[in-house]
Amino acid sequence: MLLTAVLMPETALLVPGAAGSAEVLSEERSAVLDALRDLVTAGPSRVVVVAPASRSVTLTGPFRPRLTAAGIDGGSAWAAPAGDVVEVTDVGPAVALLALAAAGWSGDTSVLLVGPESGALQAATAGLEDLGAAGGPGRRESEHVGLVLVGSLSARRGPGAPLPEDDRAPATDDAVLRDLLDLGPDARARLAAFPAALAEELAISAWAPWQVLVSVAGTDLRRWRGELRLASAPLGATCAVIVWRAS
Repeated sequence: MLLTAVLMPETALLVPGAAGSAEVLSEERSAVLDALRDLVTAGPSRVVVVAPASRSVTLTGPFRPRLTAAGIDGGSAWAAPAGDVVEVTDVGPAVALLALAAAGWSGDTSVLLVGPESGALQAATAGLEDLGAAGGPGRRESEHVGLVLVGSLSARRGPGAPLPEDDRAPATDDAVLRDLLDLGPDARARLAAFPAALAEELAISAWAPWQVLVSVAGTDLRRWRGELRLASAPLGATCAVIVWRAS
């Protein structure tokens, strides 16, 4: 069953040294590592990293995450997990895998990439949506799974944003954050109905990952609530770090 879940940003700047000698996103990095350490401490038997991508695919580790897609061709201050089997170059999941290793996770890991093509989200969630009640298709009911959702809210916050500023971004981010933290039936309904087109317009990369969480939590009889560890927009993109547990 689903044990705990974490939302983290996907930027490569979370990785120490990614910005060269400049010190950036130190508060965000600390919040991410603390959240992932909590996930590791909860004792999952498997971790699933869910991230938006250019194509839909499920990958099974061990992995070799690389940040070449972000223009970082060397090693990072965070050591890659052992076992060079599947190379992961999409920035979001690569950052998540590096952060998981830095937080002390070395167990069974898979990566669920959700692409923009029609039906990708439904296909991606099909194998996870019964985690709330059991272990999923072909999995033992005693299996405990941790989800790491990789993505950010709007990248159109203020004049320093990576994309042109959009006045709708602040209010939209606030509403989404409230619903993500609540994750009750009404909140899940609003999150599920959030238009993909609006997410694209506001450059909200966390849309597909939160749809997976909503689908999984909707099958669970337990009450899920989120704990906001950090919400900031240091570079004009809203970063949120959230930890969810069931009660």
